[in-house]
Amino acid sequence: MAHSDGFFVDPAALSGAQADIGRLLGDMAEFKLDPDHSPSVFGHDELAESAKEFHDRWQDGVEELADETERIYRGLGDTIGEYKRVDAENAALIEELGDDDGGR
Repeated sequence: MAHSDGFFVDPAALSGAQADIGRLLGDMAEFKLDPDHSPSVFGHDELAESAKEFHDRWQDGVEELADETERIYRGLGDTIGEYKRVDAENAALIEELGDDDGGR
């Protein structure tokens, strides 16, 4: 766990959040509205056209949300990797200090 001035980060918690977001992305990829309804289902051509336009805008919004969620997923992965890298570097420095008897 990384600590700094009362602030800490739990990389395992970040990894868990990333895994949850990954599952969400999978669910989002599978979700599709069925736009194939004939105008007769709506009883009116203008209502059918409005429903189609709504569907198209909705699908665009879902795709944009998926894109943003993907960016969050990748960002968390980058953050986790950076915390692990810094932690490894710090552990190596501490080990070096432990190996160094300080000239005594």
